[in-house]
Amino acid sequence: EGGRSIHDIDKICKRLDAEKMELEAALSEAEGALEQEENKVLRAQLELTQLKQEIERRMSEKDEEFAATKKNMTKAIESMQSAVETESKGKAEALRMKKKLETDVLDLDCNLEHANAANADTQRTIKIYQLSLREAQGKLEEQQKAKQIAHDDLINADRKANSNQNALEESRTLLEQSDRARRMVEQ
Repeated sequence: EGGRSIHDIDKICKRLDAEKMELEAALSEAEGALEQEENKVLRAQLELTQLKQEIERRMSEKDEEFAATKKNMTKAIESMQSAVETESKGKAEALRMKKKLETDVLDLDCNLEHANAANADTQRTIKIYQLSLREAQGKLEEQQKAKQIAHDDLINADRKANSNQNALEESRTLLEQSDRARRMVEQ
């Protein structure tokens, strides 16, 4: 019966080891997903920064165009009219681009929020896996302790059996000696 329980404990240990390996694989996968989400967030932040720099650069360019147009307005009325038209076109383009870039920024903000939400979900999942892994490790340690105790009990039982066997052999020897002594006395 002791051998059977050790065998059962070995089975349980193997099963717990397999569960532990599965949990570790799931944890690794969740960490990979988290890293991907973090990379997405970093890319989105980089794109947002680049877009802001592009807007500032274009606005700076438009300001320079406006200054050049203003300078040219003093030369002549025809040049002034041409400058006004150019300025109007430039402003319309700038507004169109500004609206487009604002829309892009809003989209990027929305994507960033989704990425942050996914990141939070991934963090929760990782915590759940970590708790499960701790529980499995605790169960494994308990099973290993139980196995060690059963093994120690088996060793003690073997020792007692050997001791009893030795005592039995000594008793037989003493019985044989006393039988011989009795026969010798009877003769």
